[in-house]
Amino acid sequence: ALLIADCAPPQCDGLSLLKEAFALPQGQPRVVLTVSVKRPELMREAFEAGAMDVIMKPYQISEALTRVLYALKRAPLR
Repeated sequence: ALLIADCAPPQCDGLSLLKEAFALPQGQPRVVLTVSVKRPELMREAFEAGAMDVIMKPYQISEALTRVLYALKRAPLR
């Protein structure tokens, strides 16, 4: 499974979203987050929590597609 989530604080707490996604009984999804602010600590925390990628906005559709396809080919990190 693949989960792509747009995390725009304060509406989205990406780390809580990751924890909920990994708690699903269906298995561990591949998670790609998109964020609009460049916050290195958010990116680090997202990767530590199990995100496969973090895409900074604005982004080119071709870049996002490439990253999503790569995430689908990789094994989950957790």
